[in-house]
Amino acid sequence: MKKITILLILLFSIFKSYCQEKTSYEYGVLIYASSQTSFKKYVLIENIQNQFKSEEGKLEDGTAWTNFLPIINRLEEISKDGWEHYLTAPHTSIGGGVATGTLFFIRRKK
Repeated sequence: MKKITILLILLFSIFKSYCQEKTSYEYGVLIYASSQTSFKKYVLIENIQNQFKSEEGKLEDGTAWTNFLPIINRLEEISKDGWEHYLTAPHTSIGGGVATGTLFFIRRKK
């Protein structure tokens, strides 16, 4: 009987700690896309913590479809603030002068 009681207490403790460890996150999205006017130009759009930011640039090498350095550098920058990239998805029509792009979903523990 003592063994069963100890085992039940142990299982309850493990279950309780598991339930308390559920982490809540803040979420954001980065969009890396080519410009409709030139594939040598890119657009980097951020929507993080209800703030919208858009940046345009020109690539020295490759195109926005083959050179991902701008988004890689931005993901490295925001990782210093605790953000992590957890999902990537293609996006084919963004509008507003942007052609084909890729969505990078990010999150950070609250």
